Amino acid sequence: MLIIALLVPVLLLVTLAALPALIIMPFFPGGTERMVTLLRAHISYARALLTGSRSTPGDKSP
Repeated sequence: MLIIALLVPVLLLVTLAALPALIIMPFFPGGTERMVTLLRAHISYARALLTGSRSTPGDKSP
C-alpha cells in the first residue's frame, strides 16, 4: 500500500507535465501518432499501478 501512496503523486505529476504536449502535439506533422503513443504509455502505467494496488483475498489491510 505504501508503494501505491508513493507512486500516485509521481504519476499525477507526469500526467500534468504532459498535458501541454497532449494539447499542442496534434497540430504538428506526425503529432497525432506521437500523442496516441504517449497516451498509451500513460494508460499502461496507470493500469500497472492499479493492478498492483488490488488487494488479495488473504490481505488483511482495509
